Amino acid sequence: MKFANIFTLNRVIILLGDLILLFSSYTCAYLLRFEGMNPFAISIYRSTIIPIILIKILVFASVGLHTGPWRYTGIIDMAKIIRASLLSLLLIVGGFAFLYPGQSISRAVLLIDTFLAISFVGAFRILIRIFYSKQLLHSVFAGMFGNRLWKTKYSKNSKRVLIYGADVRGEMLVRSILSSQSGNPFHIVGLIDNDPNYNGIIIHDVHHLGNLDDLEALISRFHIDELMIASNPDKDSLTKAYMTCQRLGVQCRTIPNYLDVLHQNVGVSQLKDISIDDLLGREPVKIDYTMIEGMFIGKRVLVTGAAGSIGSQLCKQVIEFKPSELICVDIGETPLFYLQQELKELAPNIPATFYCSDVTDRTKVEKIFAKHKPHMVYHAAALKHVPLMEMNVDEVIHNNVAGIKNVGDMAHDNSAEAFVFISTDKAVNPANVMGWTKRLGEIYTTYLSEKSDTKFLSVRFGNVLGSNGSVIPIFKNQIKNGGPVKVTHRDITRYFMTIPEAVLLILQSTLIGEDGDTMILDMGKPVRIADLAEDVIKLAGFTPGKEISITYTGLRPGEKLHEELMTSSEKLENTTHPKISVLKSRHKRRFEISRLADQILAICMEKPDQAYNLMRDSLSESPSTSTGDSSTLHH
Repeated sequence: MKFANIFTLNRVIILLGDLILLFSSYTCAYLLRFEGMNPFAISIYRSTIIPIILIKILVFASVGLHTGPWRYTGIIDMAKIIRASLLSLLLIVGGFAFLYPGQSISRAVLLIDTFLAISFVGAFRILIRIFYSKQLLHSVFAGMFGNRLWKTKYSKNSKRVLIYGADVRGEMLVRSILSSQSGNPFHIVGLIDNDPNYNGIIIHDVHHLGNLDDLEALISRFHIDELMIASNPDKDSLTKAYMTCQRLGVQCRTIPNYLDVLHQNVGVSQLKDISIDDLLGREPVKIDYTMIEGMFIGKRVLVTGAAGSIGSQLCKQVIEFKPSELICVDIGETPLFYLQQELKELAPNIPATFYCSDVTDRTKVEKIFAKHKPHMVYHAAALKHVPLMEMNVDEVIHNNVAGIKNVGDMAHDNSAEAFVFISTDKAVNPANVMGWTKRLGEIYTTYLSEKSDTKFLSVRFGNVLGSNGSVIPIFKNQIKNGGPVKVTHRDITRYFMTIPEAVLLILQSTLIGEDGDTMILDMGKPVRIADLAEDVIKLAGFTPGKEISITYTGLRPGEKLHEELMTSSEKLENTTHPKISVLKSRHKRRFEISRLADQILAICMEKPDQAYNLMRDSLSESPSTSTGDSSTLHH
């Protein structure tokens, strides 16, 4: 920290305020102990006040009590005040006993002073926070004098809201709104919750009014403008609430269920519109935030494909764990620009570097690794759209195979701690060129694990909802244009999970996976795409088959009717996390894979079909290859 930044005007004011409060607490302690100031007390008081206050100020500064404005005082700050005061007491008692063994100082004065210091400093900070928060100020007066004598006032533009959730998430959302520093954007009318244990509860003077069955009546009675969903109702309840709000013209937003309230504060800024992602009915993902934070804090983390759907969410999640630097690599200039803006707003104090670079450029990848020496590497860069890639075989082979070779090799050469390859269920019994390149990527990752001190892992999972070019945005656009919604086959199914869910499990896989493992994420049950199309149509407020029709267009090139998560020769084993499994079967042909990859790359641009056939024939499952015979590999 620069010296000039230490003595900002705000910190000087806080320091002077604490000096006055600590002086007052020590003076009052003597007045209370001796019922005034006799000559003996005055002598001790004058000789001790300066060193005692100096010790306290230094301790207060060491625990960070002078680094933030009083208007944001919270429970953590109160805990710091108590800790600093008790630590000061120990230092004062020990210091005086050692430096002034003959000096007499009243222990009662020190105890009273400690209690008063906590009270004065803490109370003053809380009063400042209440003063700056208009809603909180009005709520305090309402609590003191009653609603009849003190009516909480809201601006004309305040939105009248109901909050679903009377648990810890609901309390945090209510507190976030009441603590707003800028006027009264929301008027919290009440709480609703389906759990009968919360009947009659009052949180921060906000009353429980009923459950979701009462939603329509409450909206009409209290002229509600918005329903904020803090907790996680089941799929049917959430769908019913959303449809009710949509029919009555009431906004409906929710807190993403992947947010862990012990790790991240739940507040208005996390609210988002209801989407199909929220209606899948999947349980919230739980991960070991403390252990994962220990894995990332102070580390340099590199993400390729950083501006893509998975890559960008990886960046947003990783930066929450306080890495020393985040290195973002992506070929897409505009998406990378928007990611840069988001990360600056999300974590302005975390250094982030952005490279608009191609992972197939080995020289550039070498320079990036040489400059930053990343500890953790996540390789998410890949060409992925199956039907389109079937018409661009040369490009997908060049991008995906050269990408895993360049980034994986550099992770090994620069002794990274961990390398994670983002794979797909399309790597299982592949039916398209993208799937074969991902299969090769998994095998190459295993190959690198055998010769490197770096921990190399692959993480395999299915489709993610809402990703760039995925089925949900396409359906929404078709509905916007009046339909029809086009599905390739009446019986086609896919595994789905949300992007945040996938990324959280990728981070957990990094923690629990062992070198060379392929981690498989629990995708739940396959989803019938026709059913998904109907849900999207209903969410848009239309009737499937009547207002918006569904048509079936036939399977596209490279498309399978059903995806799989493992081959017949692979064996799944459980891990310490219920949503993550691991493949312990090793690829027996790993030591030839580097030479094969070089052969494929050497011919892919001139003879893409030949390169494709070479890759497919060499990596195809057969009785001989599953038992370790590598004779099918081309040399």
